[in-house]
Amino acid sequence: MPPRVGGAVAYVEDAVPEAARGAGHPRSLAVLRELAAIADEVVVVPTMSLPPIAVVADALPANVVVADGPPLVALSRVLATHPRRVRLVWVARPNNMAAVANLHARAPDLFAGVRVVYDSEAIFARRDIARLALLGTPVSPGAAERMIRLELYPAEIAHAAAAVSQEECAVLRRRLACRVERLGYPAASTLSATSFARRSGVLFVGAADDPDSPNSDGLRYLLEQVWPLLVAGAPTLTLVGRGCEPGGWLSRYAGPGIRLAGPVADLTSLFDRARVFVAPTRFAAGIPIKVLDAARHGVPAVATPLLAQQLGWQDDIAILLADSAADFAAAIARLHDDEAAWLRVREGAAAMLARDFDPDAFRHCVHRLAIG
Repeated sequence: MPPRVGGAVAYVEDAVPEAARGAGHPRSLAVLRELAAIADEVVVVPTMSLPPIAVVADALPANVVVADGPPLVALSRVLATHPRRVRLVWVARPNNMAAVANLHARAPDLFAGVRVVYDSEAIFARRDIARLALLGTPVSPGAAERMIRLELYPAEIAHAAAAVSQEECAVLRRRLACRVERLGYPAASTLSATSFARRSGVLFVGAADDPDSPNSDGLRYLLEQVWPLLVAGAPTLTLVGRGCEPGGWLSRYAGPGIRLAGPVADLTSLFDRARVFVAPTRFAAGIPIKVLDAARHGVPAVATPLLAQQLGWQDDIAILLADSAADFAAAIARLHDDEAAWLRVREGAAAMLARDFDPDAFRHCVHRLAIG
């Protein structure tokens, strides 16, 4: 039997996690389910009013409830209404950690006997630093350090913290006194039996409703610089996720060979049909969950070196890397047309999932962080 929290958990996140939202929400949903397995009740405290998505919401455990009202008011009410019952406040993302730290400073008595865990999801300052460098306005080392310290300062109240990669764990450990653990993503390999010959096409999955997001930038790069380099008769490209709806901002790229599918609740059939996954992300933090989901379904990926670095995967073994538009187009064509390369990269990615993203290891890490 897993250890028990022995009471209730307050889970502070931008919204009730739904996998189709992307942007780290699939991982948040996995964390929420693990917390529900060891707590009497989990109260989700949403901090933002995000637009609904046109898919059926993910099923939540029966002991998960959603708090009403403004986030700090809701969290205050949860802590005050059940003194000594709420044993754990699990906080996802830096914006929410800042809000909880603010409440802690104003009403420290609410947190008496309460364990606080900060789940960074990603170090957002590193993503912003990379984006500015890409735009030709690099940040000095001193300014970069200040950006990271400003983001992590609220987490000084935490009893434990988590990051998704060893690289980001090292950043947290240099700046926080609490224990830091790597909490990645549960990605058990479920390789589809669909053969190479019965597959075709290229798949992109990611939230692209924010025009300044890493996914939106990557799609512009893919559609404007990479895709035109593929010769006539290129495979069909399917774009899935928020912002990829027909009639949205990407519609100017739609046409023969480019299909806009919008958000999809269950990606299994799309992964079963696709031969190649593309991840053209040029700035980001954390880990690319979309690449892990593709790999666990048996769709090998072409990605930028940045994403391979985040995952610790090697080129031509678990992933194909491309550092220029020409290389990206060539890698897509190779992985789509070369069955031997496709099988090798597919199997290499499955081996990396087993090594670094085992669901049991994820579960035990959530439990350790929650219990202390």
